[in-house]
Order: sequence, then structure tokens, then C-alpha cells
Amino acid sequence: MPPLDPSAYPGYPPYGQMPAGYPPYPYPPYPMYQPPEPKVINAQPNRMRELSSETQLNQEQKDNLDLILSVPLEVAVEIGRTRRKIQDILSFSKGSLVVLDKLAGDQVDLLVNGQCVAKGDVVVIDDNFGIRITEILQKPDINELIQG
Repeated sequence: MPPLDPSAYPGYPPYGQMPAGYPPYPYPPYPMYQPPEPKVINAQPNRMRELSSETQLNQEQKDNLDLILSVPLEVAVEIGRTRRKIQDILSFSKGSLVVLDKLAGDQVDLLVNGQCVAKGDVVVIDDNFGIRITEILQKPDINELIQG
């Protein structure tokens, strides 16, 4: 292959030489980017008025409340839990025992739509199991959540 003729590429330095002004400045000659000043936002928590038993509902609100109160909920009682390997579960047969994490006589959990809302004792009423509620679990009030 014949050697390249540097005159064939005007404006470019000969092979192996750096262009004029190279290497570039260590810092750019233009001003550096300055981030914008942060915006100040004046935020206030939303104050909700307390609802009391004396609050009067109009007819539409009463109808809405009746509608909400008629929604069915799934109620379940959890007597205990355990973890097992798949191998152990596949070996289950009629008569197998599964030991749970709660002792006999311990309180059981009352779940409404999967969320524990109360604890109680197991009772037997006319050959049916039931639960006598001994503790209602308290959840924070909506106003407490808003006030942080």
C-alpha cells in the first residue's frame, strides 16, 4: 500500500501528530453548570374535623352508609402457623400431624379480609367451634396518621 499523501487531507495534521491546541484545557473556559436554587414549598397538613356521634347525616349519606355496611367481609380464625419443606408436605398422608407455633390454650387471631383485628379464646358451642373475643387490636386513627 502506498504511503498517504498529507496534502490529500487539508486541515488535518500529518499522521502521528496532534492537532493544534491539543490536549484541551484542563477546565472548560465556559462557566460551570450551577444547579438551580431549590424551591421552597409551604406545605401544611390537612386538618380533618372530628366526627362525633352527634353528626347528622343527610339521606344520601345514610344510603351510602347502608351500602357500605352491607358489603360482605371474609372472617377467619388463625390457630397457628408453621413452615415446612416441600419434601415434608409431599410426604403428608392421612393421619399426619402438623405442629403449629402456638400452644394449646393460647389466644387465636381473628382475621377480617386477611388482616388481624382481634384476639380471642376458642370455645365450643353446640358442637361448633367459636371464638370469644378478648382483645380488639387498636389501629391509629385517621387524624393521627395525617398529623404524623
